[in-house]
Amino acid sequence: MNPDTPDPLDIMLDASAPAGAPPRPEDVKYMIAQAAQQAAPRRRHAPLVVGGVVIALVAGGTGVAAASDGLSWAPWAQDPAVSIEFTMASGLRCEIRHSEYSGGADPSVVRDVNGVLDEWYRSGEMLSAVQRLVPNVIDDLGPDFGIAEGEDPTSLTDEQVEHADWVREWTAWNTALSEAEFDELARQGITADDPGLSGSERAGQINCRDIDGSPFVPGAGS
Repeated sequence: MNPDTPDPLDIMLDASAPAGAPPRPEDVKYMIAQAAQQAAPRRRHAPLVVGGVVIALVAGGTGVAAASDGLSWAPWAQDPAVSIEFTMASGLRCEIRHSEYSGGADPSVVRDVNGVLDEWYRSGEMLSAVQRLVPNVIDDLGPDFGIAEGEDPTSLTDEQVEHADWVREWTAWNTALSEAEFDELARQGITADDPGLSGSERAGQINCRDIDGSPFVPGAGS
């Protein structure tokens, strides 16, 4: 693996939200881009910060157990709060799973958030809401997202291009999911800057399969 290529197995939950006021939803994509740019050359964790909540994904592999579907999921992900499946432009079939929100300055607010989102997940409206947002998020991230800072995009190997495309697309889906969730919360009277959410956290994980159905190993061969 190219040492300058971000290792998705390093993309782990930071487990603590930043101090101070939560960021606005419109700041989410900017912060994700900044985190990825800083993470790529140094192989650091790349948390996604949404509404005062630190969220990140870990690719199936280290420290997780194989489930009945042949993929490796963390114990909490065996029964996640939400799961969304999608097919990437490359043909990879992926699934993102998230836990409920926990912690936070006001447990009653976090409990309300989880209740609203659970009802929304069950309504069947989630997938279409997320799908509508994905193209714009991909455009906002830009074609160089997922490439190590300072690396010439024209000099990448096929494996590095595949890896960058994978990072960009799962980031877009994860961001779109978070944005759609906060849109629904806003409709229900809960805003992203609610101080009760400050310090809350959430775990996430992604797994993908190749076109032939085999578990996809991010960055393999790069």
